[in-house]
Amino acid sequence: CLRLTVAVCVGLLAHRTWTRNYEWNDGAALYLSSLQAVPRNEKLADLLAVRLLNTNDRTGAEKYARRAVQLNPSYWHAHAVLGQVANERRHAADLSFNWLDGLTHMETALMLAEQQGLLGL
Repeated sequence: CLRLTVAVCVGLLAHRTWTRNYEWNDGAALYLSSLQAVPRNEKLADLLAVRLLNTNDRTGAEKYARRAVQLNPSYWHAHAVLGQVANERRHAADLSFNWLDGLTHMETALMLAEQQGLLGL
C-alpha cells in the first residue's frame, strides 16, 4: 500500500512538472501564466509587453503595456514601451501608427523617470 501511495505521488508530481515545463516553454508563456495568477501586477504586464515587442508582436505589446499603465499610471517603463510600440509602427509604415500618442507616452515616461530619480540628472 505504501509503494502504491509513493508511486501515485511521484506520478502526480511528474505530471505537474511536465505541465509547468509546457507553460514555461518561452518567456511570453511564462509571463502570461504569471499574469493570470497575479492579474493586477503592472510589472508582469510590462515584462510581457517588452517580450512581445521583442518578437514583433506590436498589437500584443501595446495591449499589455496599456494594461500596465492602467494598473499604475505612474509606472514610467510602461509609458516608454508604448512609445517604442508607436516608433516601431512608424518604421513599419503601420497604418495604425499615431505619432502624437507615441510622443506623449515617451514624454510621460521621461517625466516620471525624472520624478522618481531614475535619470541621474
